[in-house]
Amino acid sequence: MFLNNTRKYNIPLLVAYLYVFFNVFMLPNGLYYTSLLAPFFLFNALRNRVILPFFIFFIFIVSYFLIHKSQPIIYRDYWRSNLLIFLNIVFLTNVWIYFQRASDDVLNNLFKKIIYLNFILVLLALATYLIPSVRSVFWYLIPITAGSGIIPRLKMLSSEASIYSLILSPFFLYFFFYYFLFKKLLNFSFLLLLVLPLLLSFSMGVCSGLIATVFICFVYYRKLFFQTRHFIQIMLALFVITGIILALYWFWKDNVVFLRLQNIVSGKDTSARGRTFESFVLAGKTLQQYHCWWTGIGPGQFKIMGKSLLLNYYKYSGNVADIRVPNACADTLIVYGIIGLIIRIGLQVWLFFKTKVQSNIFRFSLFIFLFLYQFTGSYFNNLIEWTLWILVFSKAFVLFDKYNFQEKTNETRK
Repeated sequence: MFLNNTRKYNIPLLVAYLYVFFNVFMLPNGLYYTSLLAPFFLFNALRNRVILPFFIFFIFIVSYFLIHKSQPIIYRDYWRSNLLIFLNIVFLTNVWIYFQRASDDVLNNLFKKIIYLNFILVLLALATYLIPSVRSVFWYLIPITAGSGIIPRLKMLSSEASIYSLILSPFFLYFFFYYFLFKKLLNFSFLLLLVLPLLLSFSMGVCSGLIATVFICFVYYRKLFFQTRHFIQIMLALFVITGIILALYWFWKDNVVFLRLQNIVSGKDTSARGRTFESFVLAGKTLQQYHCWWTGIGPGQFKIMGKSLLLNYYKYSGNVADIRVPNACADTLIVYGIIGLIIRIGLQVWLFFKTKVQSNIFRFSLFIFLFLYQFTGSYFNNLIEWTLWILVFSKAFVLFDKYNFQEKTNETRK
């Protein structure tokens, strides 16, 4: 089977490398290499007799089309966007098949190989930083906040730094809790291989989301975490982090971190505003203008129907290539209306209890992170976010099941 033939070519690892590092490299916006490989993924899904996702998708788009066709939609863009959604679902179905069957040892080995290759590419990116002609390949060269100037942010081969950091988020959470529970929290390899790339990406949305997620997990699993050994690690980590923050504030008060925090608090940070409340403002204006609060304007329509509204709202002039709202929930509201947003949140809550996410430390942490992040970034048809939701609701990562955690912890420490 396509994603299970690991003997000769280790196809899952090759697909993982493609997805993590090269999926959008030199491709038009909205297209992925995994989309181009859809025929192979579709063959594997049908071979495994997994057809329910495609049936649900068909019923969903037909139902919404019967509603949207009464509106002034642009059919070419409408069906092109639906095709891209379908291609993503084909890939995600294969991701689900793989994670349902992969063992913890296989997944641990897969995750390690990915972060090792990522670190090699980080070193290459640091080398290219000194070469202006190729710097933009690995680095995002857009001002991060008002008054900061251009601060190069690591984006690797993705479209922007925030996307790269979102890709790294499950690996950060996985190895954070892996080292915290089974080894040592302040592990040099962990800091070097995962924390450093996240810091270089300078994505405050993702980083703050990860910090909030870790804090919530500590509170939720406090009976498991706050044992003597764990408590000492937490206090030591907090002491180190606090020391770094105080040192930065004392010796470098004008650094870009504090500058952006000040801009966010004062409302001057356009990125933070655009990814949060302004996205919902634009969504509300769009739905009000076209009188479609409950069902939305349909996929692929905002770049046409909402273009003038967005340009007028931000007082842009000239040509703007990327017309969309950078917020997954607001984007869902625009595309499918209030009903679509209710379905989105309702499915997440239902699957949370259906798949017993709360019983698995890693999947719970990823759920919390994604649930928060969808209100502060991403967009509706974001393959990366969708893939992470598959991980959340899979049966994988048994190592982190809290019901047998104590037993596995003891075995690991022997």
